[in-house]
Amino acid sequence: MSAEEINAFLRTSLGAGYEDCLAVAGSSSAQLLSGVCFSGPATAGPAAAPVASASPTWPSFSQVEQVARRVVVQLRIPDPEIRLGPDPSVNEWNMAVVGLPVWVWSSESASRSASLSVAGYEFALSGRRQSVAYDFGDGSPAIRCTAMQPYPGPSAAGAASPSCGHTFARPSLPAGTFTVTARAEWVVDWSAMGYSGSLPLRATAQREVRVGELQSLRDR
Repeated sequence: MSAEEINAFLRTSLGAGYEDCLAVAGSSSAQLLSGVCFSGPATAGPAAAPVASASPTWPSFSQVEQVARRVVVQLRIPDPEIRLGPDPSVNEWNMAVVGLPVWVWSSESASRSASLSVAGYEFALSGRRQSVAYDFGDGSPAIRCTAMQPYPGPSAAGAASPSCGHTFARPSLPAGTFTVTARAEWVVDWSAMGYSGSLPLRATAQREVRVGELQSLRDR
């Protein structure tokens, strides 16, 4: 978030007292945020500085949360990396097979943390992925997975995933592909200016998958 955006937030929060506070704190919105304009009347003494005539109060939780909503998007959570096993892109048919269970998981990091400086004030952010919803594009209901296990290899061929999987009931071929869509739901915890809270974020990705049928041949 830019300094201009922070100052716009402060101008809204302080109302008529904004200009007076700015005269005390100078041009630094970081000083405004850190308490120069929210500390109440100045103490007596020759070094005492004038304070805002409007006697503004410390920003409320909702006001700081407004800033946090803009800050959390800078955490840049990763898009889902859609993984399928057995991987239909590397088998001899270059397709998933109707009736064969497919294991589904996302291989990107499931957590991310950062400390971001906004006009000189620190926002601590900690995000974690809560779940991933998969729509397989074949008309079947979407599934929501909170736990996902990677496909262990050929030893699991034909076995359903114990946590997150799908079985295609019809082919996409010869018409084309099914579009698999993954929507990852994240929660980001934030803290700043003595407040803390949680905000949701979402990341989305897609993958095209060819699905076909295997025809068995037998001698007559």
